[in-house]
Amino acid sequence: MKNDDDATKAAQAAMLADLLSRRRLVDPFADVPLVDIRRSFEGLHEPYPPVLNLAQAAKLANVTPGTLKRKVSEGSFPKSVKRGKPLLFWRDLFVKELLK
Repeated sequence: MKNDDDATKAAQAAMLADLLSRRRLVDPFADVPLVDIRRSFEGLHEPYPPVLNLAQAAKLANVTPGTLKRKVSEGSFPKSVKRGKPLLFWRDLFVKELLK
């Protein structure tokens, strides 16, 4: 059973690598439309609502909340952040800025 899972993961990785190698863009994820990002979160409104708090955004970005706060203060996410208390993030714009 484990070999089937490994084979499936390897096939998915190979397919993704093939798709990315066909793209001629320098940064293949930079121009992902917001509609596609929004569609990818269908059914995930419970853990990732349209407006994220600091803990949810940190979990989505796979960093600690302290690291995310530091990156925000350095200006890494200018379009997706609502500064102040509490620190809030627009989910779709945040994902778009993460992919850049």
